[in-house]
Amino acid sequence: IYASKENRLYIRAYNIFLSNNIDDPIKDENVFEIKMGSNIIDISQYKNMIVSFKLQNIDEKSYMMIMLNN
Repeated sequence: IYASKENRLYIRAYNIFLSNNIDDPIKDENVFEIKMGSNIIDISQYKNMIVSFKLQNIDEKSYMMIMLNN
């Protein structure tokens, strides 16, 4: 992630197939502090999961590159 300002990144992992509560399929949520400039976040713990990413504050100058490996 390249960020033009400090921020927080929320990563949510969903478990929609094994959840007993269909109204709340979130399995886990982690928060990462994002510093201005280049940031590397290891997302290997989310292998084989459905995830979503959300920045706490809008950063129109930021960009994210996700690298997936087998």
